[in-house]
Amino acid sequence: IPDFVARKKGEKKIEYDLPEMEKYLKGTYGVTVYQEQVMLLSQLLAGFSKGKADKLRKAMGKKQIKVMEGLREEFFAGGVERGHPKEILDKIWNDWRAFAAYAFNKSHATCYAWVGYQTAYLKAHYPAAYYAAVMTNAQGDIAEITKLMDDCKKHGIQVLGPDVNESRTNFSVDREGNVRFGMAGVKGIGANAVDSIIKAREESGRFTDIFDFMERTDSSVVNKKGIESLAYAGAFDSFTEINRGSFAIETGSRDETFLDSLIHYGNLYQRDRETASNSLFGGENAVQTARPPLPVVPELNRMEMLRREKELVGMYLSSHPLDMYRFEIKQFTNCTLAEMKEMGDEALAKPEYQGKECFVAGLVTAFEKRQTKTGKDFCRMTLEDYSGSYTFALFGKDYEAFMQYGECQHPLLLKVKLVARMPYLKEDEKAKLRQEGKSIRDLKPVSVEPKIMSVMLMSNTSESFIRSMVVRIPLDMATPTFCKELCRRLRASKGKAVFTVIAVDPETKLSVELFSRKYKVEVTSDLLAFFDERGIQYHFVQEIKM
Repeated sequence: IPDFVARKKGEKKIEYDLPEMEKYLKGTYGVTVYQEQVMLLSQLLAGFSKGKADKLRKAMGKKQIKVMEGLREEFFAGGVERGHPKEILDKIWNDWRAFAAYAFNKSHATCYAWVGYQTAYLKAHYPAAYYAAVMTNAQGDIAEITKLMDDCKKHGIQVLGPDVNESRTNFSVDREGNVRFGMAGVKGIGANAVDSIIKAREESGRFTDIFDFMERTDSSVVNKKGIESLAYAGAFDSFTEINRGSFAIETGSRDETFLDSLIHYGNLYQRDRETASNSLFGGENAVQTARPPLPVVPELNRMEMLRREKELVGMYLSSHPLDMYRFEIKQFTNCTLAEMKEMGDEALAKPEYQGKECFVAGLVTAFEKRQTKTGKDFCRMTLEDYSGSYTFALFGKDYEAFMQYGECQHPLLLKVKLVARMPYLKEDEKAKLRQEGKSIRDLKPVSVEPKIMSVMLMSNTSESFIRSMVVRIPLDMATPTFCKELCRRLRASKGKAVFTVIAVDPETKLSVELFSRKYKVEVTSDLLAFFDERGIQYHFVQEIKM
């Protein structure tokens, strides 16, 4: 392909392996591009029959290398018979062999190219609509949607969660040009319920609050399970009077939750409205069903909220559980899970990776206890970070030491070592090795796998690893007001790290180092934000021991 492009642009001379080939390759700059060209050239250069040329085409189209190799000798014999040098025939055949990995017939390639141009145009000029369409097409394939979401971020397009006032059935584009998650993508709510919500919105406008939603949607279709799923997926987040935790709050003496009260209210309201519309004296305005009282908005358990969101939508939309530990991840990790896996995969070819220690952060997303054929316990633990996920298998002492973290709902920091796994030998093979004066360590490893060495909660890392925090404060900034606020912040962030101030005179560049035994701090996001907002430089003295 690069050769084709270079020739087309005039950057490279158009050449033919044999002059006769120009007849069929002139239109593609001397490069074999289509299966039909191989068919015609095999007939021209080696005297293949049309049937045999088609057999070669089929072998290429289905990537049947063995069938192709079966035709190789006939190609060479026919080519030499027609006076073509064997070394050039060998080059042509090897080119065709590589070509078979991506060969198309001309009509197929034309259709692909046309669709490619159309989608490229849409992506360039209508990017949000393009991504909404592609995500709808990939609905159900969370890995693919995650890749598309990352691509959206690179192009400055937000992908927002489901919303009863904005979402349609599938992915769509809202009024601000953001991609909006479709309600049909939420587990637990059916297509009829989604249609009912959209119909109510189109007939009478946006929902003003949760009670308006209950009054206008068909309670026989939008049931309790559907409303609960929408709530925990964040579809009611635009209603400021409640949050996701409101629906589970108990509001009555009968252990009734606010969600139960809403369902009861919706059913009663719609029944009363129907009764009023059938009354000789009534009408819709006669409905006076009392709304249940709003609960006190609870403080959200962020980890639980995100867990439920991923359970219902398939991914984290509001934020990621690791977001609150961005500082710790930057300070204490040296690779991602994806990079760790890649190094493990490459370690056989790159021995320098063997024995490498990796510090990775992640959240346990799956945990499964199992037994070996001999009845011994082991487990599989899947960790996830921004780059992807990785599943560790824990046996023996590793199982005893780390299985406790399997059901942990908090982000973890892992110290992992890339350990070579040696081939499995039977007893007679081991004996033979000993007779040769060798041990299993003299053999080549069959793979290199990440092995967990130690684990720590991310929430404990700053206090455990940071020995001191050093801050450079310009003298002209050190006003009484600033110093008072700084002391207040330090008192609110008590910890074990020594806090040191370097006071700097911007004019003379002189500096004085000051520290106090009184102020030992824990490095928190609030404390860092205080310095970041004022452009104050800081660094840390740390020691990672796990």
